[in-house]
Amino acid sequence: MNSIGERLKMARLAAGFATVEEAAEAMGVNYQTYAGHENGRSGFKSDSVIRYCKKFKISTDWLLTGKGKGPRGEHDAAWEIFLIASSLPEEELDRAKRIMQAVAEGAKTG
Repeated sequence: MNSIGERLKMARLAAGFATVEEAAEAMGVNYQTYAGHENGRSGFKSDSVIRYCKKFKISTDWLLTGKGKGPRGEHDAAWEIFLIASSLPEEELDRAKRIMQAVAEGAKTG
């Protein structure tokens, strides 16, 4: 299961914020505060949880527990692949990447 910080990062990326800086600025939150939440070094206050959930359009249940309505990217299938990949052990990520690259190459050649 992903941590709260990892789920916060997933939600940020799905919402289109490529960097921690972009998300912190959009929320009016200090960079160090937001970065601490995302990397797990700082705990969350309830007002931060609510702010993040509203901005990223996720449920508080999902952010806090991993259950409930999580983020949806622009392309749901791509988001599902991202979620699967994020749960893989580190040693399996390279293999998954090679498989996806082969699928993408096959799609290009028809």
